[in-house]
Amino acid sequence: ASESQFHHYRDLWVFHFGSKRWEKVQAASGVPPTSRSGHRMVLQKKHLVLFGGFHDNLSECKYFNDVHVFSLEERIWKKVSIVGTPPGPRSGCCMVPLQDGRILVYGGFCKEKKSGASRKKDAEEEGKTMADMYILAPEKHDETMSKWRWMTVKQIGFKPCPRSGISCTPIPNTNKILFFGGVQDVQDDTNDSDDEDDDEIGNFYNDLYSVHVENERATWSKIELSG
Repeated sequence: ASESQFHHYRDLWVFHFGSKRWEKVQAASGVPPTSRSGHRMVLQKKHLVLFGGFHDNLSECKYFNDVHVFSLEERIWKKVSIVGTPPGPRSGCCMVPLQDGRILVYGGFCKEKKSGASRKKDAEEEGKTMADMYILAPEKHDETMSKWRWMTVKQIGFKPCPRSGISCTPIPNTNKILFFGGVQDVQDDTNDSDDEDDDEIGNFYNDLYSVHVENERATWSKIELSG
């Protein structure tokens, strides 16, 4: 497909395993997120919680850091209020539900305008891979999942290098997460080509890490495997 055919969606679907059919979800009320790609969504207490993403209309690429909550029981998009300092706009981050009801957000990718550059050309933007960590926590005693708080997380231990495309999964019945792999984009200063796409090379990884989250602190550990 050509760039002109690239399209961002804003629809929501459910797959019924019993009847093996797809159903387009029509929300009873509320405002859905704007059309986007690269966002993340997790399930927490019969609610879908969506964060981030980007929208590219060929003339401008915009990254998001908004949060949206969809009730699976009521089938409505809820109006949410959030306190605290949110993560910067990003796509492709890791978003993991924790056992205690909170949600961990780690890393991601965005494009930022180079210092001193105008907004006319994509070449004047540069990609940024992030390695910061946040917790999105529902306010205590709020069963509606409509009041949240952002908190920054202090990371300690054996951290991986900044990378994107990491796979992650929570370990059941714990506040631990496993992280695997990813890719680190490295500027190639030895390439004399004028092609912007050739100036970056990717280092791919197959290492495994665990993160244990306690309050607002996360401890990284590298897991050594045999075989």
